[in-house]
Formats: sequence, C-alpha cells, structure tokens
Amino acid sequence: MTAHSIAGVAAPSRSALIDAKLASVLEAARTVLAERLRARGLSQAAAAGQLAAAVRRVSLAYRREQGSLSELMRDREAIDARLAFFLPRDLPKLFLPLRELAAAGALPRASELRVLDLGAGLGTSGLGAAAFLLGSEHAERVHIYAIDVDTEALAVAQRLGRELSAAHGFALEIDTAVRPLELVVGERAGGQYDLIVLGLVLNEIDGQDGAAALSALCQRLTPGGALIVLEPALRETSRALQHTRDALVSAGRAPHVFAPCLHTRPCPLLERERDWCHERIQLALPADAAALARAAGLRDEDLTFSYLTLRNSPGSLAALRTGPAALYRVVGGPLITKGKRELLVCGSDQARVLRRLDRKASEANQAFEQARRGSVLAVEAGDIAGPDRAIGAETPIQFLHEG
Repeated sequence: MTAHSIAGVAAPSRSALIDAKLASVLEAARTVLAERLRARGLSQAAAAGQLAAAVRRVSLAYRREQGSLSELMRDREAIDARLAFFLPRDLPKLFLPLRELAAAGALPRASELRVLDLGAGLGTSGLGAAAFLLGSEHAERVHIYAIDVDTEALAVAQRLGRELSAAHGFALEIDTAVRPLELVVGERAGGQYDLIVLGLVLNEIDGQDGAAALSALCQRLTPGGALIVLEPALRETSRALQHTRDALVSAGRAPHVFAPCLHTRPCPLLERERDWCHERIQLALPADAAALARAAGLRDEDLTFSYLTLRNSPGSLAALRTGPAALYRVVGGPLITKGKRELLVCGSDQARVLRRLDRKASEANQAFEQARRGSVLAVEAGDIAGPDRAIGAETPIQFLHEG
C-alpha cells in the first residue's frame, strides 16, 4: 500500500504499522517466557535443551504422531514451548485471510471491534487479529473474548494482553472463560462479534459436524462480520475443511464462503485422495525461534496452513476482479520442465493448469514467474485447451491483491 505523507514526511505504510504491532506481540511473548523461566530459576539459554525437547513433543502431538493434545495442558514446559516457538510461528497465519478481507472492503471497521477466539490457547489467533486490526487502523481498540479448556494457557494469554497494553501501547482488553468448545458452539445466546477465529481447533470439537458448527457460530457475527478457520496443513485436516466448505456451499444460504475459493463448484482437490488445499507463505522466524526449530528438527522457514473465511453476506474474494479477467489461486507448483513452466490452479473457470513456454516469458506475464502456492492471479487473456490454459507473451497477468 502507498504511504501517505504529512508536510513532506512519509508516514509509515499500513503494512509497516502491522509489522510493528506483530513485533510487539513477539517481544511480549519473550518477556512472559522469561518470567516463567525465572520463576523456576532458569534463563532461556540454560533452558534451551528443555525448550527444544518440548517443542519437539508439542509438534508430534499437533501432527498426531505421538502423545495427545490433552496431555499438553498438564505440561508446563509445553506452555513454554508454545510461547517460544509456536506463537511466533503461528501468529502470522491469520494475516493472509485478514488481508484478503481488507482488500475487498469486507473487514469490519469501528472504534472498538470484538473478537471471539475459540480454542484460544495462549491467545495466538486473537492477538494476531489485534495486531492486524490495530496496525491497519480498522479499530482503535480491540476486545478479545478467549475461550479454551486450558486454564494455564488462558492465564498466559491474559498476561500477554497486560504486557501489550502496559509496555507496547496496545488498546486491548482480553476476557477469558474456561469452557468446552462444543458447549460454546451450541449456544444460541451470547454476544455478537465482529470477528470469530478458530485457530487449529475445528477438528478437535467433539461431536460436531463442521458445517453445522460453523453455521451456528456465524449467527453470532455482527452485520459485516467474518469467521476465519485455520487448520494444520495436514492432508486429513485440510480435506476435512474442504468437505466442510462443500457442505456450506451446497446449502445455498448463509454463511457464504468468502475465501480461499474463487468459485462455488465442488472442490476439485477432493477428487483425488492425494490432493489437499493449503497455503505456503514465506516466513522468516525470529532468530531465537529459528534456533529452537533447528534444535527440535523442524523447518525454520515457510509457513503452511489451511483456512476458510465465512461471512453472512453474499460475495467472495472473486468480487475484487475487474473486467473480464479470469481468477486463479495457485494450489501447486511451479512444475518446471525443459522449455516450460506450469502452475496448478483452482479458479473461476475449469482450467486446472496454467502453462507457459519459456520463450513466451515477457514483462506482461512476469507475475506468472513470481507466483507461488496461495497466490491469486488475474489473467486477462489466453487460450484454454481442456483443463489447461496457455499463457502467451501478450497475456497480461497481475496479482489480485498485494499484502
């Protein structure tokens, strides 16, 4: 976005303001982690081995390879690991769906916005929302209602909120409640929220059909509000979210799918068991979190996740399209072979592959070269041959929106 200027001095762009808020959340997490370690007579350096082991343990539980998530609620070192690594890693996940809502003018704007963070844990998703909303000037104040069954994690979330308010100037209030999520989903009474976030918990809500649960929750959105689901980029959880998306679309009523989909057809990535829809965005972890990742045997770059954005109002991300351009989200690739480059896509028409011969590379289609998984491309012209679309030298291609 273009920075505005006052008296000839450039003001920070909204992206820079959001990044500053994000940095404040990370610093608050470091402060709270240091407090927890000092209470046990440890420095972070002295606890590095314990933290790395705990990060590894939590990662295996998240991936359902060893241990259970319920066990983590009785493990204080797991809380430390979540503060040291998983909060910095997961915090930016919400920014992609929030940017898409903002780009379409579909993100609520008010002096105070109310956020319901279900399965809040340490409050990562709610704090990510606050960083974005305050940094992008969609709100002057954010009130988060954090609900989880993990008492200690919620206490940490409140401590993070106090630190952000006192030391970093966040206009932020966090209220917490210890409640099973399935009871919250089933409630018909309660407050109305501008934003509801479910961070990596939809698959953990016992006895709930995903589409029914999300439909019930969307009844608690304010007019113009949005609900965002984040799930791990695992095949099982991602495909479950895709099935939930199909059920919501086929119902033909609110809530409506805003993103990531650019069409209302059945999800084509459900046709083969080996496929699933997820995002991969570039991420540079802070140095301390990156060191923990390496020590725990985890990757320290890129961020993967699946998501679904719902609104009660009709319309989707495809509404950003102007003119006759076809829209495509990159869902795989690039596939590079001799003389050509291919992107696997899902979009507003039936094309499944965008293909460009190397000799057709040009300034007009430069975005094709830069696109990666999750990019949304507006393609002005081209030839479609069955599921393939050929990109010519004169085919204009643009990113639908910039971060």
